[in-house]
Amino acid sequence: MPPKSIAQRRIEIYLPSVGTREEWVAAAEKRGVSLSEFVFDVVHTALTGQGGDLRLATSELRKQVDALTGQVADQQRRIEELEAQKARLENDIEGYRAELFLTRTPGGGDPVVKVDRRLLQVFIDAKDRDGAPRPVTEEELRKRFRLTPKDIAGNKALNIQVGILETFGLIKRTKWGWALDG
Repeated sequence: MPPKSIAQRRIEIYLPSVGTREEWVAAAEKRGVSLSEFVFDVVHTALTGQGGDLRLATSELRKQVDALTGQVADQQRRIEELEAQKARLENDIEGYRAELFLTRTPGGGDPVVKVDRRLLQVFIDAKDRDGAPRPVTEEELRKRFRLTPKDIAGNKALNIQVGILETFGLIKRTKWGWALDG
């Protein structure tokens, strides 16, 4: 026979501390229910394994997991596509940056060579295992700037720029290539 009055349905709970009571009150407010509803749901769930408002049915959770797994897989594919595209674009940008240009002055005069800062950086970064500067070969320079032996203009520009760096005493010629001077 079910209890007929509130007094008959009432139980008293003594919590271990005031802090615990405050945590329970905050948890109930977070869920938008009264403290008594919160306590009932938690105890009922613990005793029966069936959650009221606090738990979803297992099948519903499985559906959500499946949906989220699909979303994660889609996002992972998208990330892989974007990373591949990024790698291609970075490769293209490096190719454009690696091009050495001979530009003509506005009046059609002699070519003016722009020394690529990255060329000097190649010499600065060239170190042996001990960290000492090492010579850089012509082949290494061509490879770094993606020049083929058939690229006459690019090789000419590279040679002119290396010559300028030598003229200003930034690099010196060795029997193994060029190295920083100093």
